[in-house]
Order: sequence, then structure tokens, then C-alpha cells
Amino acid sequence: MKILKLLILIVVIAGIVFGFMYLKTLIFNDKDMENLTVTPVEQEMTVSEQENIYVFVPDSGMKNLIRKKEKKEKKEIQREKLEAVFDALKYTEGSIIPKGTKIKNIFVDSGVLYINFNREIYNFDKNSSTEMMLVYSIVNTFCASGEINKVKFLIDGEEADTLGGYVSLKNYFERDMLLVQGE
Repeated sequence: MKILKLLILIVVIAGIVFGFMYLKTLIFNDKDMENLTVTPVEQEMTVSEQENIYVFVPDSGMKNLIRKKEKKEKKEIQREKLEAVFDALKYTEGSIIPKGTKIKNIFVDSGVLYINFNREIYNFDKNSSTEMMLVYSIVNTFCASGEINKVKFLIDGEEADTLGGYVSLKNYFERDMLLVQGE
């Protein structure tokens, strides 16, 4: 009697399995599978939202700053946002950010941006107009969003006197729109 029950159970299970396999071939034949389009999840995740920002670079005579609109990938984390703004400035045509200049640390506290550069920031043509344009291209770019009111420069984590001997870095810098051409 137990053997008969076991045989009936095996036949029922086999019938269910073969029934599902048969239904699968009826529902999904090979032609349907060829036309099936699969969108990879990775592709959907790599689509990034862009946003416009304004960067300020000196004119060819180093007398005024020119405002340029750039697109950058929208970031959610504040540090990433600030680094993306700096990268947009650094790689904009006409930028005088010295090659190799990197941000070691950057943060905002009560509307003040503290930006800590490596020593490569010192590698520029040292004259008064170039130094002023370098400082204010950074200051005006970061202050353009309205979230930052002042900028404090640090070099390798310490307060520096100056970048090239002309502009004191002991102070906090505010945006200076008088330097911007056409403003």
C-alpha cells in the first residue's frame, strides 16, 4: 500500500513538473525570447542629472573676470558638490588654476567656505593682477550660488600669508562683482 502511494505521489509530481514545462513552451516560445528586450539596471543608474553653474575666469589682459556658464553633474553630498564646482572652474577655458592644484579638504560653516589646497596653488605667474584674478576667480565662483558668503584659503591645512606676495590671505574674502566684466 505504501509503495502504491509513493508511485502515485511520484506520478503527480512528475505530471506537475512536465505540465509547467509544457506551459512554459506555450507561453515563451523561442521567437518570443528573441524579441524580448532587457534593459540593464546599470544603464539606468548611470544616467546623471546635470545642473548649470557659473564660473569666473580672467580675461586675456588679467583686468577683469568673465562669467561663464558650465554644466556639471548634480551631486547630493556637499563635499562632492563643492569639489565639482572647483573642477568646473579648473577645467574651464581661460582658467588660471595652476596645474596639479588639488583640494585637500573643503567644507562650509555658517556660510563660510574653508578651502584647503595643496602647495601646487603657489605655481602661477606671480604678479599682482594674476594673483588677484586667481583669488577672485575662486571666490566669485564659489559665492555665485548664494549659499556661500565668504571664502577662507588654507594651504596644507594652515593659514598662509599670501599666494604670491600681493594679496593677503589672512582675511575672509567676499564676492567682488566689480571685477566682473559687464556686471
